[in-house]
Amino acid sequence: MKKIGATILLSLSLLTSNSQNFNWIKFNWVGDSISHRYFGKTAIDIPIQIENLPYKFTAQFDLGASNSMIYGNAIAPYLATDKNLQNKIDTSLKTWIDSKQYPTFKGLSLKLGNVAFSKINLGYYKSYGDSLTADSVKSNTIKEIGSIGSDFFRDKVLIIDYPNQRICVTDAIPNGFEKNFHFIDLKYTDGAILIRVQIGDNKENLLFDTGSSLFALITNEKSANEISGENTAISDSLKIQAWGKLSYIYGKKVNEDVRMGNAIMPPTLVYYEKKAWDYFFISHHIWGITGNTYFLNNIIILDFKNQKFGVSNPVK
Repeated sequence: MKKIGATILLSLSLLTSNSQNFNWIKFNWVGDSISHRYFGKTAIDIPIQIENLPYKFTAQFDLGASNSMIYGNAIAPYLATDKNLQNKIDTSLKTWIDSKQYPTFKGLSLKLGNVAFSKINLGYYKSYGDSLTADSVKSNTIKEIGSIGSDFFRDKVLIIDYPNQRICVTDAIPNGFEKNFHFIDLKYTDGAILIRVQIGDNKENLLFDTGSSLFALITNEKSANEISGENTAISDSLKIQAWGKLSYIYGKKVNEDVRMGNAIMPPTLVYYEKKAWDYFFISHHIWGITGNTYFLNNIIILDFKNQKFGVSNPVK
C-alpha cells in the first residue's frame, strides 16, 4: 500500500501548464467559534451572482445538501424590487428541502466566481436564512444568499483543489489526470454522495459532505470504538449544532488504516455522539461521514458521470 504523504507527491505542473483549459472558481474558508474554540475552516463559501443583481453574494458549498437553494429571508428585500426575479419563481416545480416541498427559481443565470452557468434551478427555501435590514441591503457587505448542493454537479466532473482553494466543473476528467489519483467507487443516490473505503479489514460506505468541515470521520459510538479501541482515551470533545439539536461529540485516535484505493489516509481522530445519531447512519446505509478535513492537502475528483472518486497524493 502507498502511504499518503510518504511517497510520491503530486506535481501541480499538469494543472498550471494547462491552466487555460480550466475554469477555476475560487472559494473562501469561513471560520467560527465552537465550544469556546475558534476554527478557521468550518465551512466553504463561493462568490455567486444571481441574474444581473448588482450585489455581492456568497453561497455555501455544501455537497451534503441534495438540492441547491436560495434562502428566502436573505433574498426577500431583493426579490421585492426585482420583477424579473419574481417571474423566475415556479410554484408548480417543487424542490425537496429538509423533507418538505418548496417552490423553485427556474432557469436562472448564475455566476460562481467568474464562471457562468445558465438555465439553473434553485429551490426557494422560504423563511430560512438571515433577514436583512434596509441598511444592510444598501451596504457593501457580502451576504450569504443560499447553498450549492450536489445536484448542481449532476452528470459532471467536479475537481476540488483544497490547497489552492478552488473548484472546477468539467464534462470529463482531463487527459493525464488519472495517473495522479487513487480512485474508489462513488455512488450518487437521492442526492447523497457515497464513497467506498476500506476501514481496517472492512469495506464501508462513507457519506462525503463538504458541509462537514470539522471532522475527518464521524460515526456512531460502536463503530468509533471498533477502529479506535474501547479503552482508548477520548482526545477531544465539542458541543455542536447538528440536525437542529445541540449535541456533545467525542474524538478518539483511529488505530486502524483507512484506505482509499491504494492510498492510506493520514492519522486522524474519529468523532461520535452517544446513541442519538444511530438512526441516521443505519437508515442511510453508511458507516459514517467524511468531509473537508481529510483532504486539506489534496486535490479530489468527483466523477458523477462514471461514479468514481479520486484523491491525489498530497500537494506541497
